Amino acid sequence: MEYYHKLIKEVGDLEIDTSTPSKSRKTLMELKRKKRILRRLKKKLMKDIMNIEVDYLIKRIAIRREIEDYEANPSLLKRLTGKDSHTLRLKALKKIEKDRETRIKPYNEIREEINKLLNEIDDIIMEHVSPGSRVKERFNPQNLDRGGQSPQTIPSIVNGVLMG
Repeated sequence: MEYYHKLIKEVGDLEIDTSTPSKSRKTLMELKRKKRILRRLKKKLMKDIMNIEVDYLIKRIAIRREIEDYEANPSLLKRLTGKDSHTLRLKALKKIEKDRETRIKPYNEIREEINKLLNEIDDIIMEHVSPGSRVKERFNPQNLDRGGQSPQTIPSIVNGVLMG
């Protein structure tokens, strides 16, 4: 988990400098690079989630087989637990499902944060660049309401990931 938090923090640290056309292009290239990193990170994250799901399914199959073995010899089952197979199965399945949810929850939260960062980067790119053309005129800081050359930064979605 710490690996994901570290990478998200690194990707989220970016200043958007539009003081000159060359700095604007450099900033856009950096945004696109970070977007690729986030996509790869999301792909790895989804693979980890899938591994947890597969592990859950394997455990679920094992429980079903074990209960079927007990059902083949019902006297042994009742002597061991005093419960029927249906009750045992439900209890075991609830336990592994709760474990699965506990393990997946942090991954889903990170995935949501990655999606937020990707959307933020897309918004910034779309705001400042039109498809197939040069940098828009309004990407120049003299045309922005702020004026001057103070760089803009990506909103701190990253802080939500690190504190959450």
